[in-house]
Amino acid sequence: MHVSICVCTYNRGYILGYCLESLTKLTIPAGCEAEILVVDNNSTDETKEVVARYSQRSSIPIFYFHELEQGISAARNRAIHESHGDYIAFLDDECVVSPNWLEIAFEDINEFAPSIIGGPYVGALLPATGQKWFKVEYGNAYFLDYGFGRGFQKEFRASAGNMFIHKTVCETQRFDRKFGPKGNEMKFGEETFLQERFLSKNPGAAVFYEPRIEVAHYILPHKMSLSYFARREMEMGACHYYRFEIQTLPFEVARACAYLCISPFGAVFRDRRAFPFWQNYLYEQVIPRLRVFGAALERIRRRYI
Repeated sequence: MHVSICVCTYNRGYILGYCLESLTKLTIPAGCEAEILVVDNNSTDETKEVVARYSQRSSIPIFYFHELEQGISAARNRAIHESHGDYIAFLDDECVVSPNWLEIAFEDINEFAPSIIGGPYVGALLPATGQKWFKVEYGNAYFLDYGFGRGFQKEFRASAGNMFIHKTVCETQRFDRKFGPKGNEMKFGEETFLQERFLSKNPGAAVFYEPRIEVAHYILPHKMSLSYFARREMEMGACHYYRFEIQTLPFEVARACAYLCISPFGAVFRDRRAFPFWQNYLYEQVIPRLRVFGAALERIRRRYI
């Protein structure tokens, strides 16, 4: 079996080395071949030089591609086009894998032959970064809270930051270029919509959740701010607007407005054991409620249709 490990990147040369370093240390199980594909989505930094440096000393072949069309979806589709694997693994450029990451996925493939495999990622901090109030757990994947167990899960959708998909999925599906970040533009949903389309056409299929292929997800300094998280939550609400009932959406917006009005008092009189800093209270209790505003705006402007 052949596995193509694809890393799409944009102006992340300063952190890409951590990802590639971990990939060069992978254990390749017997009966498996691997290749690493790095798709550079028009970076203006030293990305190409970083890839060349690791290519020279990696026992796993590393291939560099430059994708002119801006956007993570275009870059991932380029990776699919260039890959030779029976399975295509997608990994974010700020993620680091353990040496047995591929070995565990290979076990699942041999035993269950899933079309899609996904795993968790947990937050990690780069050296000399971080803020006093920021908790590293804020970088954990959202689905850790849902308590999924190992196996096929009807409700689970893999993150493209840690996902294996069989090549047959890619014969009918591609990442939609309308979704996903483009350069510095924040937008989400490309991997979710790909999986939803595949599953809708294959009613008996389900995504396989493997908790043992956990990856460390470095939290970039600019993401450790309340303003970034507020933008992110608004965008997540827009991306998943269809999950909000249109009949009850006005009520949800009104309730969120009321909560925002009293949130300053909540921050002052918060439980300081649970929320040591006022920023923790806003991050965990207040800002997540902005999703409903993102969903309401999406009903009007239709960016994800």
